[in-house]
Amino acid sequence: TTGNNPSSGGTVHGSWAFLAKGQATSPTTTQGDIIVRGASADTRLAIGAAGKALLVNASGNGLEYGGAGITMAQTWRITSNYDIPSSANQVITSNWEIADTYSYGGLGASMTESSGVFTFPSTGIYQIIFSGQHTTSSAIDWSQSEIHNTTNNSSYQVVGFGYATLQGSNGYQSSYAQFMFDVSNTSTHKIKFGVRGSNGNSSLVGHTNENTTNFTFIRLGDT
Repeated sequence: TTGNNPSSGGTVHGSWAFLAKGQATSPTTTQGDIIVRGASADTRLAIGAAGKALLVNASGNGLEYGGAGITMAQTWRITSNYDIPSSANQVITSNWEIADTYSYGGLGASMTESSGVFTFPSTGIYQIIFSGQHTTSSAIDWSQSEIHNTTNNSSYQVVGFGYATLQGSNGYQSSYAQFMFDVSNTSTHKIKFGVRGSNGNSSLVGHTNENTTNFTFIRLGDT
């Protein structure tokens, strides 16, 4: 109606104020950015890293990018039998490989291994599983599998145990150990695997084509 039209100077008559919503310029700067409501105004949320999902933050009052479910899973194994000593805990330092046969399917970035010490590809909460297959030349009360961790890249402690008991010779039994590790720093938080027996009669069974004694790493989410 007369007198209520927008002015030629680019302003809007008070009766049209409902049309003047939003900001004069967009806060976005990069392709993929989105506009979100901040505490008092619209703000820019930068595009997240590849593979990340849009999540509600821990405070429940905003959005952020974070892990989208399981993003990394990998199985390692030993390629030949490994004799288990009756002395102090012994770390498995050789004959390692990533499973690679029969349409094996890993997910995401790879763990790295050096002399039995495993380094994680990124920070996060990881489930670590040591599934041991034990065999013996004669009876043994216990044949032990162990998960060791460090948070300072120096001192290690045993955080998971598995046991097998075998009677007689040429027997087989499985052990299971697992640990959920909060890897907040990939330079200091590491894993290795150890073994020990009540005597020297047992071995872990290894194979280069099949998962006998094997080790699984699953990244469950962000730290």
